[in-house]
Amino acid sequence: MKIVIDIGGTKIKFGIFTNLSSGKPEKIFTIPTLKNYELGIKEVLNVLDDLCKIDEINCICLGLPGIIDKEKGIIIRSSNLNSWAGRSIKDLLAKRYSSEVVVEHDVVLAGLSELSCLDLLGSYLFVIWGTGFGGVLVEKNIDSEVKTTQIEIGHQIIDGNGLQCSCGQKGCLEAYVGGGQYIKNHHQRLSDLKNDRKWDDIINKVSLGLCNSMVHLSTRNIIMDGGVIARQTWLIDKINKKITSILKVTDCPKISLASHLGDSAIYGGLGLIKKKLPVCSG
Repeated sequence: MKIVIDIGGTKIKFGIFTNLSSGKPEKIFTIPTLKNYELGIKEVLNVLDDLCKIDEINCICLGLPGIIDKEKGIIIRSSNLNSWAGRSIKDLLAKRYSSEVVVEHDVVLAGLSELSCLDLLGSYLFVIWGTGFGGVLVEKNIDSEVKTTQIEIGHQIIDGNGLQCSCGQKGCLEAYVGGGQYIKNHHQRLSDLKNDRKWDDIINKVSLGLCNSMVHLSTRNIIMDGGVIARQTWLIDKINKKITSILKVTDCPKISLASHLGDSAIYGGLGLIKKKLPVCSG
């Protein structure tokens, strides 16, 4: 049995694979992410221990948030999961289950789910809009290797005297549109937001952030996923229209929903486990 674990700011998602050739998980399920590492990792281990009773775990693909060390399999820094930083999650899982553990950044993992589109598109910016707001540029280098470059879209400053962001800066895009920051600042979930004027302001800020990214990146393709987009898919059309009205110095991007909406990291993890293509980080 092969397992993909996507550790996010609010939930941890598991994808269970017993037949890789099918290209689909046998099961996908989630548990809440507990901010306290000791309690949170205990819940992860409980899930994996139960799965071990069914079949042997021989490979784990682990998606980690924040700034990470892939080789050591640790979170160096995460504004949403401070207690998880510095913990040897990879070694813990490898020793406990005598299993190979492959580690990747959670946003990169999600971005790899769209590799089937790479030859057609040439490159794309994959954006995750959920607890935070992050992205990864996916392209092929001259050796036909898949190259990924993590883009901190959410931490571009859109207001120098703006809201305090959990990263330590002020006025970050994520401080205004990230699901976690929105709850902190407004005591309300974005999914519960009914006010059209508030949504218009959020759409405007996201559109500005994506326009800024397009000025610096060569790709004209944006693929979006994450909890906010998965619950409000209508945002894609609004953002497309807003960007068209704003961006004048370069071609407007085409923005589309992820093929595996809500489960991109699970499918990206499958690709890494199968090792179909060599991947290098930019």
